[in-house]
Amino acid sequence: MKTPVFFAVLLGFACSACTLNTGAKTPERLTYFSFGEHGSMANSGESYSLSITKDGQLSILIDEGMLSETKMLLPETTLLDSLLAIVKTYKMDKYKNDYRPPYDVFDGDSWSLYYSYDSGRSLSSGGYMAWPKNFSEARQAIVALLRPLRERQAITSLRFSATDGQGHSIEYSLEHGASLTTLTFRDAERTLDTTLTLNNSDMCDLYYYHESAWLVKILREPEAQPAGDSDATSVNYSLTLADGTSLSGTTGKKSTLEFLTDFFRRWLPR
Repeated sequence: MKTPVFFAVLLGFACSACTLNTGAKTPERLTYFSFGEHGSMANSGESYSLSITKDGQLSILIDEGMLSETKMLLPETTLLDSLLAIVKTYKMDKYKNDYRPPYDVFDGDSWSLYYSYDSGRSLSSGGYMAWPKNFSEARQAIVALLRPLRERQAITSLRFSATDGQGHSIEYSLEHGASLTTLTFRDAERTLDTTLTLNNSDMCDLYYYHESAWLVKILREPEAQPAGDSDATSVNYSLTLADGTSLSGTTGKKSTLEFLTDFFRRWLPR
């Protein structure tokens, strides 16, 4: 039996369309990703936001509430590809929009997830005291990937000298290595002339990263400093971060001097 010409033509078009559709589809890529957890106390928890800037860089914000806020720009955007792999591995695109317990809970924990693709498609999910079955594993994968980024903003070298309105002068320095940190204290008023070498584990790395981020924020954004008169204070500082960024300058803020000295004296023997 011969196949009618009409059906043969239709079959040919259908096969051609299948071939074209199969080869033309381009995989979606993430252009934005945010994930956060928030506790019952104000400014508690942590959140991560990543987005591609107009010039193709990756903008990252790590917000740890009252503890610190870390901002950075990276030339590569591969972290978004890694996050997309996590989304697929743990089927986070199957999450419901909202998760709630079947009973009322006060002062509980909440979480949020939002991401968008270069196609314009976006997905969001979140919850309060309720989570998807595999949430713990997915969260651990996200945090393990993103939390170490804050180490790039940790201070590896810091030196400052200061004089106050009464003529007192101090000089402190710090060199933060892979396993050891060396601190030098020179303060005539307090009869300090000491050099300490500490294991980083003794300094509590988590606290050190928080304090580093807060100190950098103070020096970068003068308006964020607590109010205080200069009292003829003069502070010269220079620091280097793990990502190679350098900051240096002079400030007359008495509050900056107090924060710098507190940052160092925390590790002096009691």
